Amino acid sequence: MVSSPWYPMPEAEPVLELRRRIDDEDRLATRKLPAVRLPAFDLGSQPDEVTIPLRPAIRRPSVRQVPPPPALPLPLVLKPSVPPVVETLPPPRSRGKLPALLGAGLALLGALVGTTIVVLAAQHSDVPSLGAGLGQLRLPAAAASPALVQSCKAAGAAKRLAPIVPPGATIDARVVDAGLAVGIATSGKRAQGITVDPETLEQKSRELFEDPVHVGGVVPLADGTFAVDRYSVRVDARPEFSVGMTPAGFSRILPDGSQQVIWPGESTEIITRPTVLHAPGVGYVVGFRRGSGSVRVGWISEQGEKKSELASYASGAVHASEPALSVSADGLVVAFSEEDVDGDWSLHVGKSALGDLPAKTPVLSGSGAARTPAVAPLAGGRTLVAWTDVAGHDLVRGQVLDAELSPVAPSMAWFDLERRADSLALESNGSRAALLLSLPATPVRSELWALPVTCK
Repeated sequence: MVSSPWYPMPEAEPVLELRRRIDDEDRLATRKLPAVRLPAFDLGSQPDEVTIPLRPAIRRPSVRQVPPPPALPLPLVLKPSVPPVVETLPPPRSRGKLPALLGAGLALLGALVGTTIVVLAAQHSDVPSLGAGLGQLRLPAAAASPALVQSCKAAGAAKRLAPIVPPGATIDARVVDAGLAVGIATSGKRAQGITVDPETLEQKSRELFEDPVHVGGVVPLADGTFAVDRYSVRVDARPEFSVGMTPAGFSRILPDGSQQVIWPGESTEIITRPTVLHAPGVGYVVGFRRGSGSVRVGWISEQGEKKSELASYASGAVHASEPALSVSADGLVVAFSEEDVDGDWSLHVGKSALGDLPAKTPVLSGSGAARTPAVAPLAGGRTLVAWTDVAGHDLVRGQVLDAELSPVAPSMAWFDLERRADSLALESNGSRAALLLSLPATPVRSELWALPVTCK
């Protein structure tokens, strides 16, 4: 609510025009920051194989920083004041018809001239006009909200980013200042960190890594560098810590080797490499698959302590995919596919507020026989989901879901597969997205591909 006027309010006088100053329109409009572009690196002279020795250390998995939502302008609420009291004068004494007609004509002409002056002044002034009371104040129009995405489709040919990756290798991707950073293991002891242009997917830089013990994956960090995982996953936090399985259960591991159990009793079966996403001010959501058919998701604090129980999904499935997670200011989205006893696959998607876990993960309507899902957030609480359709000829499909996870439009075929994809990853940035695929080239070797996607 606006306080009392910034100037003293005079007593009412006849024929008094009131004006009130308000802020400029651009103070109510959303400010746009300029896009940052960094120069591309020249890779023409880089040898085909470069190894970088790494110190034995616990590294980290995929950590996505979710920016806080942009601040929205607060609506301007004005407190109506008492309208001015206009004193009325007694009507003049009649002096005949001709003087009365002349007076009426002059009054009408004066009113027209006065109205014209006021209208012209309002058109050339940034001060809004006022009527008899503040209720008629003309406020500047609010900035138009961005249009919600209705559908996303492939925007060009797929590009091969890496010719040799292990089948089923986890793909980690993140948008950083330099572009789209992608990390993937290329063997049991080697990995690559690749940065590409987020629009054209042309390569800007490539780093090769080697660890003498083991490489579980390589993931981009917030500053644009890459970190290599061994068996546990280093979280991009201060102070630094890692998460992973220990004999006591799923634990937080400090740089000095000390451990603190987060969720006990989960060490009897092998788990997939965890996915860790950051929700600023809330904590980290962790997801993995235990064994072949139990999807586990839970929250830990910013310091790596237990914040929620470890939820279990798809516990009755014959087989389930690794969970795909998406975090934004609108909440957490969990997606996974599962196979039933009849061999039929289905795609399940659930949503909750940040810090909570989905109470249910219903089958996505119209998804068909879906495997290896990937999800990414869109504006307005919407979600972009992609999956491999294994009904008949294999295809990669994409679809936009609204804030309630209902399809906005039918799914679209993005990529025609000659061989079934090992894994998918999806990264969105405004009206564009990138689909990353691990595609089998031989029975023992896969390739990393990237497909540009445009949304409107």
